[in-house]
Amino acid sequence: MPWRGQPDTRITLSGLPEKFEADTNYSLSLELSNDEIPQSTESAQGGFRIISNTGTLFFDNDTGHLIDDGWTHKDISNQQRIWNLSWLSPSDNTTMSKITIYGNAVNGNQMSNGDNWDVIEVYVPGVENFDPIPTAQIIDHELEIFDKTMLVLGLLALLYICFRMIKD
Repeated sequence: MPWRGQPDTRITLSGLPEKFEADTNYSLSLELSNDEIPQSTESAQGGFRIISNTGTLFFDNDTGHLIDDGWTHKDISNQQRIWNLSWLSPSDNTTMSKITIYGNAVNGNQMSNGDNWDVIEVYVPGVENFDPIPTAQIIDHELEIFDKTMLVLGLLALLYICFRMIKD
């Protein structure tokens, strides 16, 4: 299900069914949590971007607006970490819906330092869809110790070859 951003920030989407019925409206709640970044009632606390490949998302006009096929928070609603929305499921209950959510818990200093983000992909099949739900795709951009060792050894070998060529 999710591929993760930074480990301290978590996105929770509640209200989705295990399998959706066609043309059904579901009331959802989107919540960001991060115990390391305190919430302030006087500055920004967080934001989101949510994209659904099927079905239709609806937000209250004060909390979200549609930009380039996805919803995002409005400035007026970034002083919170919980947003309510609804999702009208597709009319074809043999499909699989994918909802991608990007969330950013912020510290309110108007800069990116000290902020943390997360991203999840949620799959909801229709009641007549029996395809397997895609497995978690974890994207980790960190190099493992083996990769770092091989990189250093490769660079040393390259330096040795260059040194030998220049010396001769």
